[in-house]
Amino acid sequence: MTSIQFDLVMNGTFSEFLAESSTTQYEKFDGDIIVSKETTKGNEDKVLNVLICDTYDISFKQLATNFKEYSVLKISSNKVGSGVRYDNPQLVKRVREEMFKVARKYVELNLFLTTNPQNNLKIIGTSFLALDRSGFKKISVVQMNNDHIYKEPHTIFNTR
Repeated sequence: MTSIQFDLVMNGTFSEFLAESSTTQYEKFDGDIIVSKETTKGNEDKVLNVLICDTYDISFKQLATNFKEYSVLKISSNKVGSGVRYDNPQLVKRVREEMFKVARKYVELNLFLTTNPQNNLKIIGTSFLALDRSGFKKISVVQMNNDHIYKEPHTIFNTR
């Protein structure tokens, strides 16, 4: 479902988007955001897996084998795992900052997300709408399958 949200927003399918927040009141979260990075030798400058964890955590073991060879940047709130959906402006801001840092270093991103629709819209708008000015050549959103493994990539941006 997340990949569809990215496709619709980035391709300008609709002139206006009503997020789930128009019908659901999210409690505002203003806590700490945790960022960690694990670099895989030999792949430092090509492909980066970006795990953005808000509602639930994403563990490395949930990534399909073909994604485990890439470096991982994990951005998560310290309330991850609560299952509660928050309006999380700190997470949105930190994702933007981290994407700016890696935009000229990596050519391909694989996004793994457990963010709610409201935060997705803000993340897309602040971090991914100006992709033509970044160094990224390809970005995919990877969906979780029925076995809780992130395996299904959906390309949302490709200049190749």
